[in-house]
Order: sequence, then C-alpha cells, then structure tokens
Amino acid sequence: EMLRSLVGSEMCIRDSDYDYSTIKPDDLKVDFIHSFKSDQEKGEFGVEVKARYKSAHDNCVLAELGVYTNFRIDPFSAFIKMETEKGFETNLPDALEHLCEINVGALRGIFFTKLKGTPLEKYLIPLIPMSAIISPANIKKEE
Repeated sequence: EMLRSLVGSEMCIRDSDYDYSTIKPDDLKVDFIHSFKSDQEKGEFGVEVKARYKSAHDNCVLAELGVYTNFRIDPFSAFIKMETEKGFETNLPDALEHLCEINVGALRGIFFTKLKGTPLEKYLIPLIPMSAIISPANIKKEE
C-alpha cells in the first residue's frame, strides 16, 4: 500500500461577476505551484501541486485547485539520498517522476470534474511536463 492519502483542496472558482465572454482560448493561462514534503521517520513522501486558471489580459485568477498526495516509501533511504534546506536528492528518478505523474493526473481529473457546468469547462488543463516539477538538481545517479 504505497499511496497513503490523496487530498484535493477546495475548488475556488471566481464569482459570476467576471465577464467570461471576454476570454478566448489563447487568453487563458494555467500557473502551477508545487512542493515536496518528506518524513524520514515515518517513511513518507508528499507531493503537492496547485493549478490556477488565470486570464492573461488582466491576470485575474478564475479558478484554483490543489492536490496533495502522500506516499509510503520503503526503504526510504533508497529513495531520498540527501535532504537540504533547498530540497533533496534521489537515486530513483523514475520513481519520483511516477509519484508526480499520479499527483498531476489526479489534479487534472479533479479539475475536469469540478469545472463541469462552469464557464471554464471547455478549457482543460494542459499536459504538464514532469520537467516543470522535477528539477534536474534533485536527481542524482548512484555511482
């Protein structure tokens, strides 16, 4: 049982006072924020990704959602090689990428479901390259 929990934050959608008729497909942008949290004692590793739909012409946040996934890693020391205040290093980049893909897939699915019936339902979250989340500095091959 590797996935310990998956929690979606409350979906925030801008009130109906916004004039959605002014939005064109190329005027909508999606910003992403991510973070990692590890607990070596418990052998747990968390991934959080938040996405915001924004209007490019006025930078107004139209919708926002975050997903946090918590995984049990055993043995933890094989996954996280070293932690610093700036981040961590892993010897298992494929595993890290897979954990991030699970989180991002859940985020896209929850966003899709929550946007049904709203003016934003026709705008799907684009595919997110893992390079936008995983820094090459975090990936160290064991020598």
